[in-house]
Amino acid sequence: MDQVTNPDIHRRGFVGNPVNRVVGVLDDPKEVPTAIASLRRAGFAEEAIHVFLGEEGERMLDLEGRHHGLRARMTRTLQRYGYEADVFREAEEELRAGHALVGVLTDGSTEQQSRATHALKSHHAHSMHFFGHVEVSDL
Repeated sequence: MDQVTNPDIHRRGFVGNPVNRVVGVLDDPKEVPTAIASLRRAGFAEEAIHVFLGEEGERMLDLEGRHHGLRARMTRTLQRYGYEADVFREAEEELRAGHALVGVLTDGSTEQQSRATHALKSHHAHSMHFFGHVEVSDL
């Protein structure tokens, strides 16, 4: 598999939140290659794009904290009651339904958020969110 699909985002330590990321869902995983190409044309490096698919994607995201130790489990337990709860639950459901979850690292600016959002929506992305430092915004 390529470095974009189901990457180990926790390889340097558990990542509790995808800060400064635009995240959206593509119902048809066949749209992923063209969505990645659109994101690249919009100026995002391949390293800034992460795609999660299926059971492997769910395991790599580790939205329950099962695979990354006690700190991860505690963090995810708290998040189940925080502002991320609905977004994380929806992400799990989308992956289990066979859909692709696409994340794009931005510099946090509204300009980059807009470019990433536009590129993903041009491929029918939905359930789009921007993860800031202390909140998740609907896009």
